[in-house]
Amino acid sequence: EMAALAFGPLQVHRLQARHFQRNPASGRVLEKCGFSLEGCLRAYAEFPNLGPGEPQDVACYAILL
Repeated sequence: EMAALAFGPLQVHRLQARHFQRNPASGRVLEKCGFSLEGCLRAYAEFPNLGPGEPQDVACYAILL
């Protein structure tokens, strides 16, 4: 629904999405929606609830018009 709105009336040419690599199910959902994996941001972000000093890798996806 969001992609249809963005590529339709809003005339956006590119949508991006990211997810923590430790959650591959999120990547599968993005791929089913037409997104393509563009790369990985290694040690990009930390979750405070996982403890200090534990940066997480983030997968980057995008879909183009």
